Amino acid sequence: DYPVETARKTKKGTTLNQKHTVFYSPKNGEGDISAYEIPVRTDEIVSHVRYSEDGKWVAFQKSDMREGQRLFDERPGKISLYVGKVASNGTWEEVMPFEHNGNSYSTGYPAFSPDGSVLYFASTRPGGLGGWDIWVSFRGISGWTTPQNIGGEINSPGNEIAPFYAG
Repeated sequence: DYPVETARKTKKGTTLNQKHTVFYSPKNGEGDISAYEIPVRTDEIVSHVRYSEDGKWVAFQKSDMREGQRLFDERPGKISLYVGKVASNGTWEEVMPFEHNGNSYSTGYPAFSPDGSVLYFASTRPGGLGGWDIWVSFRGISGWTTPQNIGGEINSPGNEIAPFYAG
């Protein structure tokens, strides 16, 4: 699955439309490709869409854009994580901002355990080893647990992003 950015021309240059489209297909590759539109502000882009292996959960990040370019500067809080359920027909339901996003740091690059009960992600949140670190949170009855840093076997003083679950 991957998001597609759409743009429109204005007198002052290119701006983003207010919807992004994510295209997806059945896991086995058989069947039609479907589209799901995600409402966004004109200065956001949706990316890094990830599903749990059982297909019941979806997570993605929204990041700021300016003049059609994604911002990768050191400004905090420019990337936020969102989590939702996937209905049997493939539509996303109950999509909410991850409850541990923050205004003073960025959170994104999601990955799930196969059943969607564990969420791995990268963040610049306080308490890490430096730069972007990999964190983990567990889905409980009342929401996601307080994120825990994965630790020094994975993280370093540099930047670690884009985790994935491999057993």
